Amino acid sequence: MANNYYVTAHKPTAVNACVTGNFTSTDDLNLIIAKNSRLEIYVVTPEGLRPIKEVGIYGRIAVLELFRPPGEPKDLMFLLTTKYNAMILECQQEGENLEIITRAHGNVQDRIGRPAEQGIIGIVDPLCRVIGLRLYDGLFKVIPLDRDNKELKAFNVRLEELTVIDIQFLHDCTTPTIILVHQDQHGRHVKTYEISLRDKELNKGPWKQDNVETEASMLIAVPSPFGGALIIGQESITYHKGDQFIPIAPHTIKQSTITCCGKVDSNGQRYLLGDMAGRLFMLLLEKEEKMDGTATIKDLKVEVLGETSIAECIIYLDNGVVYIGSRLGDSQLIKLNINPDDAGSYVQVMETFTNLGPIVDMCVVDLERQGQGQVSGP
Repeated sequence: MANNYYVTAHKPTAVNACVTGNFTSTDDLNLIIAKNSRLEIYVVTPEGLRPIKEVGIYGRIAVLELFRPPGEPKDLMFLLTTKYNAMILECQQEGENLEIITRAHGNVQDRIGRPAEQGIIGIVDPLCRVIGLRLYDGLFKVIPLDRDNKELKAFNVRLEELTVIDIQFLHDCTTPTIILVHQDQHGRHVKTYEISLRDKELNKGPWKQDNVETEASMLIAVPSPFGGALIIGQESITYHKGDQFIPIAPHTIKQSTITCCGKVDSNGQRYLLGDMAGRLFMLLLEKEEKMDGTATIKDLKVEVLGETSIAECIIYLDNGVVYIGSRLGDSQLIKLNINPDDAGSYVQVMETFTNLGPIVDMCVVDLERQGQGQVSGP
């Protein structure tokens, strides 16, 4: 009787998510990369990226976030698979060995519900009070973060907005507050909601904005001291904070769609943006100091830095070094120079990480006619 044996011939190389933080210890700056069902953990050193751990996950990774609850000396990892298995992971060091342990876990799948057409979104409250998940149309799932609970238990709150494009948690809010961009028959709009953990429902948020750009597709929550959010569209970028509204429409971003971003400064004054054409932008929030010592956003500036691989995620590491994780090309470690080169680019590629994907077809051929087949594909 004939049998078939399936085995993985090559580890996944396409990057679908990445984060940075102090995961392995309080002193280490880590870069953690999700590649389908595997996690690669690196330590950022002056010489480059040093791999220290590789972890296999039973499932395809859909959400990867680092967060640090009050009282924790280092970051914890929240991970969600496409089968809705959620877990909080911690790194423990025993001598020279690193062990990844599960602090809490649970399955957050509902028996009924239509999976969201825009895909899975997972976000963590900046003050680590709750984790928010958009898994199904018309529902927002909330996981309260309790240090003593070993099982992740979630509850649903109903969203009036069925087609949610993006969603984030706002900073500096006494109550966990979300901001979302949604679409209806009249266009796209931005709303905010406060999450009531006691009543397990959404309450009206501090502000909203109807009829934003029709192609608005990304939200960036700006941290303290500025607060508010950036609304990224096909032709415009808008800073909004309820009583403050600053739009710009730079012609440089209109050629393609911005798909990902990476924060440069801890105060959220600079962001790196990547589009579908592989271009890298710097977004600067110009601030204005007031007489009472507070600072507000005065203007927005966008500058093209150069070209990279088409970015799935952008992580600013340190000293002008940036990791570009790509699903459609080779991932890169780049250096942002102060002065442009002869071609006007500020981007210098330091290291390239080969990606086999996306593979659209393949065949086995015996190129040298010696009976040894080799895989060839575009």
